[in-house]
Amino acid sequence: MPASASDLFARYLRDYAADHLHQRLAILHAGVTTAEHDLGTAVLRAEGADISVTLVDDDHPVTRAALAASPLLAGCAVGDLRMVPLPPRSQDIVSCALVLDRIEHTELVLDRLVAALKPGGLLFLRIRDRDSAAGFFDRRAPGVMRAWVWRTRHSAPGPYPAIYERINSARGIQSFALVRGLVFAERQALGGTGNGLPRGPRGFLLLQRLIAWLSRDRITAAHEELLFVVRKPENRFARLI
Repeated sequence: MPASASDLFARYLRDYAADHLHQRLAILHAGVTTAEHDLGTAVLRAEGADISVTLVDDDHPVTRAALAASPLLAGCAVGDLRMVPLPPRSQDIVSCALVLDRIEHTELVLDRLVAALKPGGLLFLRIRDRDSAAGFFDRRAPGVMRAWVWRTRHSAPGPYPAIYERINSARGIQSFALVRGLVFAERQALGGTGNGLPRGPRGFLLLQRLIAWLSRDRITAAHEELLFVVRKPENRFARLI
């Protein structure tokens, strides 16, 4: 399991770049204020890769505060992600990180991100699992308790609203991909009783285990977040594996 989401995604980006030598790579980052968004592009550029990066995020007071606090995110376009201009088949890589749990009309937004991919392109998807104990806590806890967890894990302003539409789960993403003929290249999990995320405030992991126990393990404490590397097939008759 990678130490972070960026480790997994950077590996696939490097492999994709190696397969597309001497071509300009277009990368779209959606949800930049809640994501590790470099993906190793600085190293690839130093090695001679031609990479174009576009930043977009949902227009929300937390987003605007985070953008104002980070010069690295200058130039990010903000707006309704159902309407932000995304030319079809224009991107080699689309990275959507920790944004789906905080927006409405998630399936429509995800459809637009997939439509922006070139055939053969990759979607890097990172979600907070609504079926995890941490996701249950985030959806149900009072604002002060959500802020308590956020402050121990993020330096940016927050937290965002906890929307968590049903697609925001392993089963939801599996169903979405199946219907659209997308192919999973790799899946990983982070946090909970596993690793890959900061432990959070003292007692948070114990709280996750308690929620899982009370649910008779219908809600899991084994992870908090899910990572997917999804390929848009060049052949529209390709099947999900």
